[in-house]
Amino acid sequence: MQKIHILLISFIVLLSGLALAERFDNYHVYSLELQSLRHVELIRDFEDKLSGGVEVLSPLMRKIPQEVNVLISPNQIVDFKAILRAQKIPFRLIEENFQDVIDEDARLNNLRADTGDYSWERYYRLENIHNWMRSLEAKHPGVVNTIVGGESYEKRKILGVRIAHNEKNPAIFVEGGIHAREWISPATSTFIANELLTSEDPETKRLAQSYTWYIFPSVNPDGYEFSATANRMWRKTRQPYGFCYGADPNRNWDHHWMEEGSSSFSCSQVYAGSAPFSEIETRTLSQYISSVKNLRLYVSLHSYSQLLLYPYGTSEKVTKPQDYDRISNATVRAISKRYGTTYEYGNIEEAIYPASGGSIDWVHGVNKVPLAFTFELRPDRNSRNGFMLPADQIIPTGEETMDGLTAMRYDNYRVYRMSVNSSDELDVFQSLENNCRMGIIVERHPVRGKAQVIVSPNKTLSFEALMREKDIKIKMMESNIQRLFDEELKVLNDWTPGKSRPMNFKIYHTLTDIYEWLYDLSRKYQKHVKLLRIGKSYENREILGIEISHNRRNPTAFIEGGIHAREWISPATILYFINELLTSKEEEIVKLARKINWYIVPVVNPDGYVYTHTHDRLWRKTRRPYGMSYGVDANRNFGFHWMEKGSSLRPCSEIFAGPRPFSEPETWALATFLKNIPKLKLYISFHSFGQLFMYPYGYSPRPVKNFRDVDQIAFATATALSRRYGTHYKYGNIYNTIYPASGSSVDWVSGVRRVPLAYAYELRPARNTILGVILDPKFIEPTSFEVIDSLIAMFNFIPRFKMTISIVVLIAISCVFGHTLGEVARYDNYRIYGVTVNSVEDFKALESLEGTSDGYIFLSMPSKLSKEAAVVVAPHKFEIFESFLDSKSIKHRVTQKNLQRMIDMERRSMDFRKRRSNGFDFDNYHTIEEINAWLKSLEEAHPDVVSVITAGKSYQERDILGVKLSRGADKPGIFVEAGIHAREWISPATVIFLINELLTSADQGVKDLAENYDWYIFPNINPDGYVYTHEKNRMWRKTLKPDPDIAACFGVDANRNWDFQWTSSETTNNPCSDKYAGPSPASEPEVIAVANYMTSIKDKLHLFLSFHSFSQLILFPNGYTEELVEHYNDLKDIGDSAAKALAQRYGTEYTVGDIYSTIYPAPGTSIDWAYGALGIKLSFVYELRPTSNLEGGHTLPADQIRPVALETIDSLVALVKRAKELKYFDRQ
Repeated sequence: MQKIHILLISFIVLLSGLALAERFDNYHVYSLELQSLRHVELIRDFEDKLSGGVEVLSPLMRKIPQEVNVLISPNQIVDFKAILRAQKIPFRLIEENFQDVIDEDARLNNLRADTGDYSWERYYRLENIHNWMRSLEAKHPGVVNTIVGGESYEKRKILGVRIAHNEKNPAIFVEGGIHAREWISPATSTFIANELLTSEDPETKRLAQSYTWYIFPSVNPDGYEFSATANRMWRKTRQPYGFCYGADPNRNWDHHWMEEGSSSFSCSQVYAGSAPFSEIETRTLSQYISSVKNLRLYVSLHSYSQLLLYPYGTSEKVTKPQDYDRISNATVRAISKRYGTTYEYGNIEEAIYPASGGSIDWVHGVNKVPLAFTFELRPDRNSRNGFMLPADQIIPTGEETMDGLTAMRYDNYRVYRMSVNSSDELDVFQSLENNCRMGIIVERHPVRGKAQVIVSPNKTLSFEALMREKDIKIKMMESNIQRLFDEELKVLNDWTPGKSRPMNFKIYHTLTDIYEWLYDLSRKYQKHVKLLRIGKSYENREILGIEISHNRRNPTAFIEGGIHAREWISPATILYFINELLTSKEEEIVKLARKINWYIVPVVNPDGYVYTHTHDRLWRKTRRPYGMSYGVDANRNFGFHWMEKGSSLRPCSEIFAGPRPFSEPETWALATFLKNIPKLKLYISFHSFGQLFMYPYGYSPRPVKNFRDVDQIAFATATALSRRYGTHYKYGNIYNTIYPASGSSVDWVSGVRRVPLAYAYELRPARNTILGVILDPKFIEPTSFEVIDSLIAMFNFIPRFKMTISIVVLIAISCVFGHTLGEVARYDNYRIYGVTVNSVEDFKALESLEGTSDGYIFLSMPSKLSKEAAVVVAPHKFEIFESFLDSKSIKHRVTQKNLQRMIDMERRSMDFRKRRSNGFDFDNYHTIEEINAWLKSLEEAHPDVVSVITAGKSYQERDILGVKLSRGADKPGIFVEAGIHAREWISPATVIFLINELLTSADQGVKDLAENYDWYIFPNINPDGYVYTHEKNRMWRKTLKPDPDIAACFGVDANRNWDFQWTSSETTNNPCSDKYAGPSPASEPEVIAVANYMTSIKDKLHLFLSFHSFSQLILFPNGYTEELVEHYNDLKDIGDSAAKALAQRYGTEYTVGDIYSTIYPAPGTSIDWAYGALGIKLSFVYELRPTSNLEGGHTLPADQIRPVALETIDSLVALVKRAKELKYFDRQ
């Protein structure tokens, strides 16, 4: 070992005094196989210390094993091979005379001055390159300028071109030729410039027009000329240092200079110079780079090895390696597509070897350019050509490099919509969100069972594979989101602030523009406008706002926006509103301005907002560093139930809540300012996107104390938002409307600051929009208009803005109410769950959910224990619903995945059947108009039997119409009512069929019913609700009378509103519940009308029948108590006879029993009233087909009407016969 060490030292000493030869006759090139890091260190030691006899041609890398090419002078071949053998480094000779390679290169690529046309089929001298760049200025006036980036030691200019289509565009800087012998680098630089100016490729044109380009083909002009005229392998500059010349200009930049991978030995190829920026080339160029405004991307072109490298060359790490990896992977994949050229990527220190003082390290680390890359161009590292790449490779190299540059943004990032319809799918979605290095940006708002994810090109395959593995449906919505950014960029910053030009409210503005405008307002409207300084951001930017006040005694409202940086529509809408408050002549807006003191902060997160304009359009958080990551979700950082729900402690997460509450200077400043505002009654936070209007809380579903006030105002506001353009906003508390989210500004303001009204707008667009935060500026104005409409409605809804009232007085309730009823409800991707109820506790747990949210609709409760309830659940409630049931160990399953599909099928079937029918038929569902017209026609067709009867009017003034069928006087009366629950269409259809059979049937049993009894039949006693199910909401159950206290909820369950044991047990006073019994017994005009009519004929009535669906039940009293009725045994006997007869035709099985024990407690029903109040001892309810929602539920296909009706009539024949046998028709 000592002998080897002595040999190595003598070898180094011998070589250290030699200058790099100008000819390379008999120089050998060896390929070395480095099999350990010790081998790498040995060769690296040569590279650091030697110049002359040994040169490592291809970059050393950290990976083991690796092959490197080494150039050896003739007089060192023997000693060098001895060292290799001693160190057991395998080697092979790949070139015996390197001068032959150089001569061949000279023959093919003779670098001489040429006055002919410039092309990319050969390499050119510096003079040719400079002349070509100057010619561009003449060819493309107004777009191209020749620029000087500095000068060389030998007084040559560092010449470049600037290509600019819009002065406000962000900048990209391309630098080539820093290492003189790498001729492919300047050639590729000029190719890029030419493509940007002449290409017809849409992506290249977009790249040219979206950025200002600074391109310097040769930043080491002295070295480049020397490589052309004297020494083809020259690498460095040409400033003399003792006996040697030049420094490595890519080790001379003032960032960790001389720390790693460079040499203080002036003859070394990696000599770093005598000091940082000792070379005039690097010094002057760095000054020019610092002068370039809005520089986003820096590209340094080198050769060779086919590598894409990013900072740093030292042990320091970039702050967002995941971003660099995503972009790098997208870039190398783009490079490979055209010719299959394979690039590797990584940071310099890890991908190759430490190398401090490089240009991209300085650009990123000192000049703070967000993205900086080095391309090591063709050929690959084991190529014989190396630095002498044949000229016929220039064009393919240039083409694939352009492909790579096109991908160096969010190019080819895809937007997918993924299904989030189950707890398993939600788990996968959340795992994507929490995997910071997955290359995926998730939208936090799964709505209607869908969520958007943005996937980087390098993760596309793995993402799609994961979705297939988990059996999750996905759909690609956009294949290249950079296209959206570029379209947005075209219309941004078209405005220069100043007195000569008014503020343009139809575009998005920079923070500087916004702040200058606020300053202008404070000067222009000094009497009423005051500039507010809320505090400072982490990067020491002001958080500015304005106060607009006409009377200090007015109540106060506070508006904030821009807390999430990428949501540009939020500040834009606020600016529009400010302008309207100050300039509008519209009476309602003037009233807003004069009656309220306004505190308005357009951008709470200025650092993040600036970052979205200069670096990353999709940035959301603040900009304070946390380890390797940046920023906190400022809307998770407020000190109220911090970190309880919907937030993360991982700094890389989009919803990182910070290390503690109020850790961010922005949130602390805002909270401190809010504490000192007097008379603060309203707080509004603007966000996007989703079209939601929400109130606290986000950390819990529990309501705020003044829920009724808050909810009513939300209803009025959401309704007003839709009036102008029909834009539908959903409203409710944050937890239920969007998702759990603790630590928000709205929760803190309500829960800590005790502001009575606090709301959050999620503005346009709707959730199904691709990349909703990129809202086209053309929507700023309509968004602002409808928001202002909603704010006017909000304040008109609250007389004199007094927040202490317990029930808000309704303003123009009919108008507001009409708008709500005017919205057509859809149930896309709403699921129907079958929930197994095995105990009373299960029943009560399930029932407790009813009415808590519009996200649940209970279609049926179990007919007896161990049977299923059918519950419709909105997509945003899937997780909550399933978690609740799981916590109670209640079994559940999905019986239908998309309720709307069932409704649509029903509608198509109805339309088809109506087209085929002639007039009124009995195999289809009909509208209320068609039913009533048919009833009236019966009186004309059967004048001796049929009389049209009217019980009264509904709330909306519709007739409650029926018929009396009588074939003689003083016959026992049978009363039939149906349609009391609007969505149960099979109920009226069956009764209509019954009427027709009673009039036309030849069946003896049916004729006996028709001839021996007087029939009083009302097919639909809830006509308002029935119409509503046809026109607006197929699943509507109740009447339509609005609640006097909560306008957001309307209607009453008419079968809980009868005045017998009303609300005696198991009822709800929640007006939003489908089983709401009303504010008082018989409060509904429909119930009053039918009850009065029945009372008027009560002495004639022996049998009462009420038809419902579904569950296949025949029920009798009681519903209000478990106590059995006096005639229980008889009623059970009669019911069993009916069920037996019903089963004979089609085998349909019905369950018989009293309401309370067979299904559930149900006070206030029509049947209990008929039995208990009116004394009709034969009182029955039919719950018709199907047995469960799996067979159709309330959307039972129309082809089932006839079989349902026929088997029901069979049962009625048996029911009446058995009742007659028991003498019930003989009794009064």
